[in-house]
Amino acid sequence: MTGVGNRVTMQSKISIVCVYNDQVQFESMCSSALRFGLSQIEIIGLDNRESRWESAAAAYNEGVKRSSAPYILFSHQDIVFTDSIFFADFIRELDEDDTQIIGVAGAKLTKGKTNRAMLSGMYQGSKLWRHHTIASKARVETLDECLFGCHKDIFKKLHFDENACDGWHFYAVDFCLQAGLKGVPSFVIPANVLHLSGGNRDASYYLSQEKIKKKYSEVFDVFATTCGWSRTEDIDPYRPIVEDELNALIESNISYGINFYRPMEEVFSLDNTYFLPSSCFLESAKDCHYCKQDAHLSQTLKNDNYRIGYDILVAVNNFIAGKEWLLNDLLDLKADYIKSANEELATSPEYRPRREMNAKAILSSVVANANASSANHEVDKEVAFDGDVQTLNEQLEGAFHSGTKQFVTFLDSIDRYLVSNSYVAGEMTEWARLLLAESSSNLSRIFNLKRANDQIDEIADCVRSLYVKLFRYRILNCIKKVARRK
Repeated sequence: MTGVGNRVTMQSKISIVCVYNDQVQFESMCSSALRFGLSQIEIIGLDNRESRWESAAAAYNEGVKRSSAPYILFSHQDIVFTDSIFFADFIRELDEDDTQIIGVAGAKLTKGKTNRAMLSGMYQGSKLWRHHTIASKARVETLDECLFGCHKDIFKKLHFDENACDGWHFYAVDFCLQAGLKGVPSFVIPANVLHLSGGNRDASYYLSQEKIKKKYSEVFDVFATTCGWSRTEDIDPYRPIVEDELNALIESNISYGINFYRPMEEVFSLDNTYFLPSSCFLESAKDCHYCKQDAHLSQTLKNDNYRIGYDILVAVNNFIAGKEWLLNDLLDLKADYIKSANEELATSPEYRPRREMNAKAILSSVVANANASSANHEVDKEVAFDGDVQTLNEQLEGAFHSGTKQFVTFLDSIDRYLVSNSYVAGEMTEWARLLLAESSSNLSRIFNLKRANDQIDEIADCVRSLYVKLFRYRILNCIKKVARRK
Protein backbone atom coordinates (compact mmCIF):
# COMPACT_ATOMS: atom_id res chain seq x y z
CA MET A 1 0.00 0.00 0.00
CA THR A 2 1.57 3.22 -1.11
CA GLY A 3 1.74 5.37 2.00
CA VAL A 4 1.45 2.39 4.34
CA GLY A 5 3.41 -0.19 2.37
CA ASN A 6 2.34 -2.07 -0.76
CA ARG A 7 1.15 -5.63 -0.69
CA VAL A 8 1.95 -7.13 -4.07
CA THR A 9 2.27 -10.78 -4.99
CA MET A 10 3.16 -12.58 -8.18
CA GLN A 11 -0.42 -13.89 -8.25
CA SER A 12 -2.13 -10.51 -7.88
CA LYS A 13 -5.15 -10.32 -10.14
CA ILE A 14 -6.84 -7.21 -8.73
CA SER A 15 -5.35 -3.81 -7.95
CA ILE A 16 -7.50 -1.85 -5.49
CA VAL A 17 -6.88 1.87 -5.97
CA CYS A 18 -8.00 4.09 -3.10
CA VAL A 19 -7.35 7.79 -2.53
CA TYR A 20 -7.82 8.54 1.17
CA ASN A 21 -7.66 11.26 3.81
CA ASP A 22 -8.64 9.08 6.78
CA GLN A 23 -5.93 6.60 7.74
CA VAL A 24 -8.17 4.56 10.05
CA GLN A 25 -10.92 4.05 7.46
CA PHE A 26 -8.37 3.25 4.76
CA GLU A 27 -6.64 0.61 6.86
CA SER A 28 -10.02 -0.92 7.74
CA MET A 29 -10.84 -1.20 4.03
CA CYS A 30 -7.41 -2.72 3.34
CA SER A 31 -7.71 -5.24 6.17
CA SER A 32 -11.09 -6.45 4.96
CA ALA A 33 -9.86 -6.71 1.36
CA LEU A 34 -6.66 -8.57 2.20
CA ARG A 35 -8.47 -10.83 4.62
CA PHE A 36 -10.85 -12.09 1.96
CA GLY A 37 -8.88 -11.40 -1.20
CA LEU A 38 -5.96 -13.59 -0.11
CA SER A 39 -3.00 -13.38 -2.47
CA GLN A 40 -4.97 -11.99 -5.41
CA ILE A 41 -5.08 -8.43 -4.09
CA GLU A 42 -2.71 -5.52 -4.63
CA ILE A 43 -3.51 -2.34 -2.68
CA ILE A 44 -2.52 1.03 -4.12
CA GLY A 45 -3.16 3.64 -1.44
CA LEU A 46 -2.97 7.28 -2.49
CA ASP A 47 -2.43 9.33 0.67
CA ASN A 48 -4.21 12.66 0.24
CA ARG A 49 -4.12 13.88 3.84
CA GLU A 50 -1.97 16.77 2.69
CA SER A 51 -4.08 17.43 -0.44
CA ARG A 52 -1.52 16.15 -2.93
CA TRP A 53 -4.25 15.52 -5.50
CA GLU A 54 -6.88 18.15 -6.27
CA SER A 55 -9.33 15.66 -7.73
CA ALA A 56 -10.25 12.00 -7.64
CA ALA A 57 -9.73 11.85 -11.41
CA ALA A 58 -6.10 12.95 -11.08
CA ALA A 59 -5.46 10.53 -8.23
CA TYR A 60 -7.06 7.59 -10.02
CA ASN A 61 -5.14 8.23 -13.23
CA GLU A 62 -1.99 8.01 -11.11
CA GLY A 63 -3.30 4.81 -9.51
CA VAL A 64 -3.84 3.23 -12.92
CA LYS A 65 -0.20 3.94 -13.84
CA ARG A 66 1.02 2.30 -10.61
CA SER A 67 -1.18 -0.80 -10.88
CA SER A 68 0.32 -4.11 -11.95
CA ALA A 69 -2.73 -6.41 -11.91
CA PRO A 70 -4.94 -6.96 -14.97
CA TYR A 71 -8.11 -5.91 -13.12
CA ILE A 72 -8.53 -2.59 -11.28
CA LEU A 73 -11.04 -1.70 -8.55
CA PHE A 74 -11.54 1.92 -7.49
CA SER A 75 -12.71 2.05 -3.89
CA HIS A 76 -13.81 4.68 -1.39
CA GLN A 77 -11.91 4.56 1.88
CA ASP A 78 -15.08 3.70 3.84
CA ILE A 79 -15.83 0.45 2.00
CA VAL A 80 -15.72 -2.79 4.00
CA PHE A 81 -15.66 -6.22 2.34
CA THR A 82 -17.51 -8.85 4.39
CA ASP A 83 -16.55 -11.98 2.44
CA SER A 84 -14.59 -13.19 -0.59
CA ILE A 85 -17.62 -13.64 -2.85
CA PHE A 86 -17.44 -10.16 -4.38
CA PHE A 87 -13.82 -10.63 -5.46
CA ALA A 88 -14.63 -14.04 -6.96
CA ASP A 89 -17.63 -12.61 -8.82
CA PHE A 90 -15.67 -9.57 -10.02
CA ILE A 91 -12.87 -11.77 -11.38
CA ARG A 92 -15.32 -14.19 -13.00
CA GLU A 93 -17.21 -11.36 -14.71
CA LEU A 94 -14.05 -9.88 -16.22
CA ASP A 95 -12.63 -13.28 -17.10
CA GLU A 96 -15.79 -13.88 -19.15
CA ASP A 97 -15.92 -10.39 -20.69
CA ASP A 98 -13.13 -7.87 -20.16
CA THR A 99 -14.96 -5.11 -22.07
CA GLN A 100 -17.38 -4.13 -19.30
CA ILE A 101 -17.34 -1.98 -16.17
CA ILE A 102 -18.56 -3.57 -12.93
CA GLY A 103 -19.85 -1.77 -9.82
CA VAL A 104 -22.03 -2.31 -6.76
CA ALA A 105 -24.52 0.55 -7.28
CA GLY A 106 -25.74 2.39 -10.35
CA ALA A 107 -28.64 4.09 -12.07
CA LYS A 108 -30.56 4.09 -15.31
CA LEU A 109 -33.32 6.28 -16.72
CA THR A 110 -36.91 5.14 -16.54
CA LYS A 111 -39.16 5.03 -19.58
CA GLY A 112 -39.93 8.57 -20.66
CA LYS A 113 -36.66 9.85 -19.15
CA THR A 114 -38.46 11.71 -16.35
CA ASN A 115 -36.99 9.73 -13.46
CA ARG A 116 -34.24 7.26 -12.66
CA ALA A 117 -34.14 3.76 -11.26
CA MET A 118 -31.41 3.15 -8.70
CA LEU A 119 -29.94 -0.36 -8.66
CA SER A 120 -27.75 -1.50 -5.81
CA GLY A 121 -26.22 -4.75 -4.72
CA MET A 122 -24.44 -3.42 -1.63
CA TYR A 123 -25.34 -2.58 1.95
CA GLN A 124 -25.43 1.14 2.70
CA GLY A 125 -24.33 2.17 6.18
CA SER A 126 -24.98 -1.18 7.85
CA LYS A 127 -25.32 -4.81 6.89
CA LEU A 128 -28.96 -4.63 7.89
CA TRP A 129 -29.78 -1.65 5.68
CA ARG A 130 -29.85 -2.51 1.99
CA HIS A 131 -30.78 0.04 -0.67
CA HIS A 132 -32.81 -0.92 -3.76
CA THR A 133 -31.60 -4.50 -3.75
CA ILE A 134 -30.85 -6.41 -6.93
CA ALA A 135 -30.77 -10.19 -6.97
CA SER A 136 -28.70 -10.58 -10.14
CA LYS A 137 -26.47 -8.67 -12.52
CA ALA A 138 -28.17 -5.61 -14.05
CA ARG A 139 -27.15 -3.11 -16.70
CA VAL A 140 -27.05 0.58 -15.76
CA GLU A 141 -26.19 3.87 -17.44
CA THR A 142 -23.77 5.06 -14.75
CA LEU A 143 -22.14 3.64 -11.62
CA ASP A 144 -21.72 5.05 -8.13
CA GLU A 145 -18.19 6.15 -7.21
CA CYS A 146 -18.04 4.09 -4.01
CA LEU A 147 -16.74 0.88 -5.67
CA PHE A 148 -16.33 0.07 -9.37
CA GLY A 149 -13.73 -1.43 -11.67
CA CYS A 150 -12.74 -2.89 -15.01
CA HIS A 151 -9.91 -4.50 -16.97
CA LYS A 152 -6.79 -2.35 -17.17
CA ASP A 153 -6.88 -2.50 -20.97
CA ILE A 154 -9.99 -0.27 -20.87
CA PHE A 155 -7.61 2.59 -20.06
CA LYS A 156 -6.01 2.28 -23.47
CA LYS A 157 -9.08 4.06 -24.85
CA LEU A 158 -10.52 5.78 -21.75
CA HIS A 159 -9.23 7.85 -18.84
CA PHE A 160 -10.59 9.88 -15.94
CA ASP A 161 -11.26 13.40 -17.24
CA GLU A 162 -9.31 15.76 -14.97
CA ASN A 163 -10.78 18.85 -16.65
CA ALA A 164 -14.48 18.02 -16.44
CA CYS A 165 -14.03 16.23 -13.10
CA ASP A 166 -11.71 18.60 -11.27
CA GLY A 167 -13.12 17.80 -7.82
CA TRP A 168 -14.48 14.78 -5.95
CA HIS A 169 -17.78 14.12 -7.71
CA PHE A 170 -19.04 12.57 -10.96
CA TYR A 171 -15.76 10.92 -12.00
CA ALA A 172 -17.40 7.47 -12.21
CA VAL A 173 -20.46 8.94 -13.94
CA ASP A 174 -18.24 10.60 -16.54
CA PHE A 175 -16.15 7.44 -16.95
CA CYS A 176 -19.29 5.34 -17.59
CA LEU A 177 -20.75 7.88 -20.01
CA GLN A 178 -17.45 7.95 -21.92
CA ALA A 179 -17.40 4.15 -21.93
CA GLY A 180 -20.99 3.85 -23.11
CA LEU A 181 -20.26 6.08 -26.10
CA LYS A 182 -17.42 3.72 -27.02
CA GLY A 183 -19.58 0.62 -26.68
CA VAL A 184 -18.37 -0.40 -23.21
CA PRO A 185 -21.37 -1.24 -20.97
CA SER A 186 -21.68 -0.79 -17.20
CA PHE A 187 -23.25 -3.32 -14.82
CA VAL A 188 -24.14 -3.69 -11.14
CA ILE A 189 -23.67 -7.03 -9.40
CA PRO A 190 -24.86 -8.18 -5.94
CA ALA A 191 -22.14 -7.78 -3.31
CA ASN A 192 -21.77 -8.33 0.43
CA VAL A 193 -20.06 -4.98 0.77
CA LEU A 194 -20.66 -2.24 3.34
CA HIS A 195 -20.51 1.43 2.41
CA LEU A 196 -20.25 3.32 5.69
CA SER A 197 -21.47 6.70 4.49
CA GLY A 198 -24.22 8.06 2.30
CA GLY A 199 -22.31 10.59 0.22
CA ASN A 200 -22.21 14.37 0.29
CA ARG A 201 -24.21 16.75 -1.89
CA ASP A 202 -22.73 20.13 -1.06
CA ALA A 203 -22.33 23.10 -3.43
CA SER A 204 -19.27 21.50 -5.05
CA TYR A 205 -21.44 18.55 -6.07
CA TYR A 206 -23.81 20.76 -8.08
CA LEU A 207 -20.98 22.77 -9.63
CA SER A 208 -19.34 19.52 -10.75
CA GLN A 209 -22.69 18.42 -12.15
CA GLU A 210 -22.84 21.57 -14.28
CA LYS A 211 -19.48 20.70 -15.87
CA ILE A 212 -20.67 17.19 -16.75
CA LYS A 213 -23.92 18.60 -18.15
CA LYS A 214 -21.96 21.00 -20.34
CA LYS A 215 -19.59 18.24 -21.52
CA TYR A 216 -22.45 16.00 -22.69
CA SER A 217 -25.04 18.61 -23.70
CA GLU A 218 -24.68 17.78 -27.39
CA VAL A 219 -24.88 14.02 -26.78
CA PHE A 220 -27.51 13.46 -24.07
CA ASP A 221 -30.74 15.25 -23.19
CA VAL A 222 -30.63 13.70 -19.73
CA PHE A 223 -28.49 11.24 -17.79
CA ALA A 224 -29.04 9.28 -14.58
CA THR A 225 -26.86 8.96 -11.48
CA THR A 226 -27.37 7.31 -8.09
CA CYS A 227 -28.09 10.79 -6.70
CA GLY A 228 -30.76 11.68 -9.25
CA TRP A 229 -31.10 12.60 -12.89
CA SER A 230 -29.90 15.68 -14.76
CA ARG A 231 -31.07 17.40 -17.92
CA THR A 232 -28.10 18.77 -19.82
CA GLU A 233 -29.71 21.92 -21.26
CA ASP A 234 -31.73 23.17 -18.30
CA ILE A 235 -32.92 22.42 -14.78
CA ASP A 236 -35.57 19.78 -14.21
CA PRO A 237 -37.71 21.23 -11.39
CA TYR A 238 -39.48 17.95 -10.68
CA ARG A 239 -36.72 16.47 -8.56
CA PRO A 240 -36.03 16.17 -4.82
CA ILE A 241 -33.68 18.78 -3.36
CA VAL A 242 -33.85 20.93 -6.50
CA GLU A 243 -33.61 24.11 -4.39
CA ASP A 244 -30.19 23.03 -3.05
CA GLU A 245 -28.97 22.80 -6.64
CA LEU A 246 -30.39 26.19 -7.57
CA ASN A 247 -28.95 27.80 -4.43
CA ALA A 248 -25.48 26.53 -5.34
CA LEU A 249 -25.75 27.95 -8.87
CA ILE A 250 -27.04 31.32 -7.66
CA GLU A 251 -24.25 31.66 -5.07
CA SER A 252 -21.69 30.94 -7.80
CA ASN A 253 -23.33 33.38 -10.27
CA ILE A 254 -24.03 30.61 -12.76
CA SER A 255 -27.02 31.28 -15.00
CA TYR A 256 -29.47 28.48 -15.62
CA GLY A 257 -32.78 27.69 -17.25
CA ILE A 258 -35.79 25.83 -15.88
CA ASN A 259 -37.95 23.57 -18.03
CA PHE A 260 -41.52 23.06 -16.83
CA TYR A 261 -42.36 20.25 -19.22
CA ARG A 262 -45.53 19.35 -17.27
CA PRO A 263 -48.53 21.72 -17.13
CA MET A 264 -49.01 23.40 -13.76
CA GLU A 265 -52.55 22.09 -13.49
CA GLU A 266 -51.04 18.59 -13.41
CA VAL A 267 -48.25 19.51 -11.01
CA PHE A 268 -50.34 21.36 -8.42
CA SER A 269 -52.31 18.28 -7.51
CA LEU A 270 -51.93 15.88 -4.62
CA ASP A 271 -51.68 13.07 -7.18
CA ASN A 272 -48.08 14.10 -7.82
CA THR A 273 -44.81 13.65 -5.94
CA TYR A 274 -43.04 16.61 -7.57
CA PHE A 275 -40.69 19.13 -5.98
CA LEU A 276 -40.76 22.62 -7.48
CA PRO A 277 -38.50 25.68 -7.27
CA SER A 278 -39.95 28.79 -5.68
CA SER A 279 -40.59 32.00 -7.63
CA CYS A 280 -37.43 33.68 -6.29
CA PHE A 281 -35.45 30.97 -8.08
CA LEU A 282 -37.52 31.53 -11.21
CA GLU A 283 -36.43 35.16 -11.18
CA SER A 284 -32.79 34.07 -11.11
CA ALA A 285 -33.20 31.74 -14.06
CA LYS A 286 -31.83 32.72 -17.46
CA ASP A 287 -34.79 31.09 -19.19
CA CYS A 288 -38.02 29.49 -18.09
CA HIS A 289 -39.66 27.17 -20.60
CA TYR A 290 -43.32 26.37 -20.03
CA CYS A 291 -45.92 24.08 -21.51
CA LYS A 292 -48.33 25.81 -23.90
CA GLN A 293 -50.98 25.77 -21.17
CA ASP A 294 -48.70 27.85 -18.92
CA ALA A 295 -47.05 30.22 -21.42
CA HIS A 296 -48.29 33.33 -19.57
CA LEU A 297 -47.08 32.20 -16.12
CA SER A 298 -43.97 34.39 -16.31
CA GLN A 299 -46.16 37.47 -16.76
CA THR A 300 -48.33 36.49 -13.81
CA LEU A 301 -45.29 36.08 -11.56
CA LYS A 302 -44.12 39.64 -12.25
CA ASN A 303 -46.83 40.72 -9.83
CA ASP A 304 -45.39 40.76 -6.28
CA ASN A 305 -48.61 39.46 -4.72
CA TYR A 306 -48.89 36.53 -7.12
CA ARG A 307 -45.25 35.62 -6.51
CA ILE A 308 -46.02 35.34 -2.80
CA GLY A 309 -49.02 33.17 -3.61
CA TYR A 310 -46.93 31.00 -5.93
CA ASP A 311 -44.27 30.56 -3.24
CA ILE A 312 -46.89 29.48 -0.70
CA LEU A 313 -48.37 26.96 -3.14
CA VAL A 314 -44.90 25.63 -3.96
CA ALA A 315 -44.05 25.29 -0.25
CA VAL A 316 -47.21 23.26 0.37
CA ASN A 317 -46.62 21.16 -2.75
CA ASN A 318 -43.02 20.42 -1.75
CA PHE A 319 -43.96 19.58 1.83
CA ILE A 320 -46.61 17.06 0.79
CA ALA A 321 -44.55 15.60 -2.06
CA GLY A 322 -41.50 15.45 0.20
CA LYS A 323 -43.40 13.62 2.93
CA GLU A 324 -44.61 10.98 0.50
CA TRP A 325 -41.13 10.58 -1.01
CA LEU A 326 -39.44 10.36 2.39
CA LEU A 327 -41.98 8.05 4.03
CA ASN A 328 -41.90 5.64 1.09
CA ASP A 329 -38.09 5.55 1.28
CA LEU A 330 -38.08 5.06 5.06
CA LEU A 331 -40.65 2.29 4.88
CA ASP A 332 -38.53 0.50 2.29
CA LEU A 333 -35.42 0.74 4.46
CA LYS A 334 -37.09 -0.19 7.74
CA ALA A 335 -38.88 -3.15 6.18
CA ASP A 336 -35.51 -4.40 4.88
CA TYR A 337 -34.05 -3.99 8.37
CA ILE A 338 -36.78 -6.08 9.99
CA LYS A 339 -36.69 -8.70 7.22
CA SER A 340 -32.90 -9.06 7.53
CA ALA A 341 -33.07 -9.28 11.31
CA ASN A 342 -35.82 -11.88 11.18
CA GLU A 343 -33.86 -13.94 8.65
CA GLU A 344 -30.81 -13.93 10.91
CA LEU A 345 -32.89 -14.93 13.93
CA ALA A 346 -34.46 -17.76 11.95
CA THR A 347 -31.25 -19.17 10.44
CA SER A 348 -28.54 -18.73 13.07
CA PRO A 349 -27.87 -21.98 14.98
CA GLU A 350 -26.98 -19.90 18.06
CA TYR A 351 -30.66 -19.09 18.53
CA ARG A 352 -32.14 -22.55 17.97
CA PRO A 353 -34.36 -24.03 19.13
CA ARG A 354 -35.72 -22.39 22.29
CA ARG A 355 -34.30 -18.88 21.81
CA GLU A 356 -35.37 -18.70 18.19
CA MET A 357 -38.96 -19.66 18.99
CA ASN A 358 -39.06 -17.17 21.85
CA ALA A 359 -37.71 -14.37 19.64
CA LYS A 360 -40.24 -15.15 16.91
CA ALA A 361 -43.07 -15.16 19.44
CA ILE A 362 -42.03 -11.76 20.80
CA LEU A 363 -41.72 -10.33 17.28
CA SER A 364 -45.16 -11.67 16.28
CA SER A 365 -46.67 -10.15 19.42
CA VAL A 366 -45.16 -6.74 18.68
CA VAL A 367 -46.40 -6.81 15.07
CA ALA A 368 -49.92 -7.63 16.29
CA ASN A 369 -49.82 -4.86 18.89
CA ALA A 370 -48.47 -2.38 16.35
CA ASN A 371 -51.31 -3.24 13.97
CA ALA A 372 -53.85 -2.81 16.74
CA SER A 373 -52.51 0.58 17.86
CA SER A 374 -51.76 2.06 14.45
CA ALA A 375 -54.79 4.38 14.43
CA ASN A 376 -53.80 7.99 14.03
CA HIS A 377 -54.08 10.01 17.25
CA GLU A 378 -55.66 13.37 16.50
CA VAL A 379 -54.81 16.54 18.41
CA ASP A 380 -57.87 18.54 19.49
CA LYS A 381 -56.23 21.97 19.37
CA GLU A 382 -57.12 23.77 16.13
CA VAL A 383 -54.20 24.91 13.97
CA ALA A 384 -54.29 27.70 11.37
CA PHE A 385 -51.75 29.47 9.16
CA ASP A 386 -50.58 32.65 10.90
CA GLY A 387 -49.47 34.44 7.72
CA ASP A 388 -45.73 34.07 8.35
CA VAL A 389 -44.42 32.70 5.04
CA GLN A 390 -40.90 32.36 6.48
CA THR A 391 -42.06 29.75 9.01
CA LEU A 392 -44.58 28.01 6.74
CA ASN A 393 -42.59 24.76 6.62
CA GLU A 394 -42.43 24.58 10.43
CA GLN A 395 -46.17 25.26 10.64
CA LEU A 396 -46.88 22.56 8.04
CA GLU A 397 -44.76 20.10 10.03
CA GLY A 398 -46.65 20.85 13.24
CA ALA A 399 -50.04 20.51 11.56
CA PHE A 400 -48.98 17.26 9.87
CA HIS A 401 -48.06 15.64 13.17
CA SER A 402 -51.38 16.78 14.69
CA GLY A 403 -53.25 14.36 12.45
CA THR A 404 -55.30 14.21 9.25
CA LYS A 405 -58.17 16.42 10.40
CA GLN A 406 -55.92 19.19 11.71
CA PHE A 407 -53.71 19.11 8.62
CA VAL A 408 -56.71 19.49 6.31
CA THR A 409 -57.96 22.36 8.50
CA PHE A 410 -54.53 24.00 8.24
CA LEU A 411 -54.56 23.72 4.43
CA ASP A 412 -58.02 25.26 4.42
CA SER A 413 -56.70 28.21 6.44
CA ILE A 414 -53.95 28.71 3.83
CA ASP A 415 -56.63 28.72 1.12
CA ARG A 416 -58.56 31.46 2.95
CA TYR A 417 -55.34 33.44 3.48
CA LEU A 418 -54.47 33.35 -0.23
CA VAL A 419 -57.93 34.48 -1.30
CA SER A 420 -58.35 37.21 1.33
CA ASN A 421 -54.98 38.76 0.44
CA SER A 422 -55.48 38.46 -3.34
CA TYR A 423 -52.39 36.26 -3.67
CA VAL A 424 -53.95 34.08 -6.36
CA ALA A 425 -55.62 34.93 -9.64
CA GLY A 426 -56.83 33.16 -12.76
CA GLU A 427 -55.58 29.61 -13.08
CA MET A 428 -53.54 30.05 -9.88
CA THR A 429 -56.88 29.99 -8.08
CA GLU A 430 -57.58 26.62 -9.68
CA TRP A 431 -54.12 25.33 -8.71
CA ALA A 432 -54.79 26.39 -5.12
CA ARG A 433 -58.14 24.63 -5.17
CA LEU A 434 -56.56 21.45 -6.55
CA LEU A 435 -53.76 21.48 -4.02
CA LEU A 436 -55.57 22.67 -0.91
CA ALA A 437 -59.06 21.19 -1.37
CA GLU A 438 -60.32 19.96 1.99
CA SER A 439 -62.20 17.06 0.41
CA SER A 440 -59.12 15.66 -1.34
CA SER A 441 -58.94 11.92 -0.67
CA ASN A 442 -55.28 11.92 -1.70
CA LEU A 443 -54.20 13.14 1.73
CA SER A 444 -55.30 9.82 3.19
CA ARG A 445 -52.54 8.15 1.16
CA ILE A 446 -49.87 10.19 2.93
CA PHE A 447 -51.36 9.63 6.37
CA ASN A 448 -51.58 5.91 5.68
CA LEU A 449 -47.85 6.04 4.95
CA LYS A 450 -47.31 7.96 8.19
CA ARG A 451 -49.25 5.37 10.19
CA ALA A 452 -47.34 2.53 8.53
CA ASN A 453 -44.07 4.31 9.29
CA ASP A 454 -45.00 4.79 12.97
CA GLN A 455 -46.06 1.15 13.15
CA ILE A 456 -42.86 -0.21 11.62
CA ASP A 457 -40.85 1.98 14.01
CA GLU A 458 -42.34 0.01 16.91
CA ILE A 459 -41.37 -3.28 15.28
CA ALA A 460 -37.84 -2.03 14.51
CA ASP A 461 -37.41 -0.97 18.14
CA CYS A 462 -38.41 -4.46 19.21
CA VAL A 463 -35.90 -6.02 16.81
CA ARG A 464 -33.13 -3.86 18.23
CA SER A 465 -34.02 -4.82 21.81
CA LEU A 466 -34.14 -8.50 20.83
CA TYR A 467 -30.63 -8.24 19.45
CA VAL A 468 -29.42 -6.79 22.74
CA LYS A 469 -31.00 -9.65 24.72
CA LEU A 470 -29.87 -12.39 22.35
CA PHE A 471 -26.37 -10.94 22.11
CA ARG A 472 -25.90 -11.63 25.84
CA TYR A 473 -27.04 -15.22 25.30
CA ARG A 474 -24.67 -15.67 22.34
CA ILE A 475 -21.67 -14.38 24.31
CA LEU A 476 -22.55 -16.61 27.26
CA ASN A 477 -22.77 -19.61 24.92
CA CYS A 478 -19.33 -18.82 23.47
CA ILE A 479 -17.81 -18.57 26.96
CA LYS A 480 -19.30 -21.94 27.88
CA LYS A 481 -17.87 -23.53 24.72
CA VAL A 482 -14.39 -22.15 25.44
CA ALA A 483 -14.62 -23.35 29.03
CA ARG A 484 -15.58 -26.85 27.90
CA ARG A 485 -12.58 -27.00 25.56
CA LYS A 486 -10.27 -26.19 28.44
